[in-house]
Amino acid sequence: MTQTEPCGPHMPASQATQLIADEMRALQKRLEQLEVGMEAIVVRNPSELSAATVKALQEMDMIVQSTGALADYVVAISELLPPQAEIGLQPALDTVPLNDMVTRLSGQTHQSLAAGVPELF
Repeated sequence: MTQTEPCGPHMPASQATQLIADEMRALQKRLEQLEVGMEAIVVRNPSELSAATVKALQEMDMIVQSTGALADYVVAISELLPPQAEIGLQPALDTVPLNDMVTRLSGQTHQSLAAGVPELF
């Protein structure tokens, strides 16, 4: 009996986790830009600054910081993985509905995730 190899891209687990971290850092940059835009809107009308608005800005900052921290965590995990560990990505890639993100996570290209550019479904 022979074993068949699963279809789909394979790569070292450390590379796959690094691609996840890269994706998270790109999201962090987009969130930072969104945060700056929100703050600019708020600064125009400081007298109308409500407690809910302040809370929303604090939440946005927490999301930005958390995204960066999770990216750092994923990188740290990738450094703990055995260099020879390789994984098949297709089952995980099949869960991602964004085509451009699938392309980046599969390692096919290193196109950047620019703010203001829509992600293709």
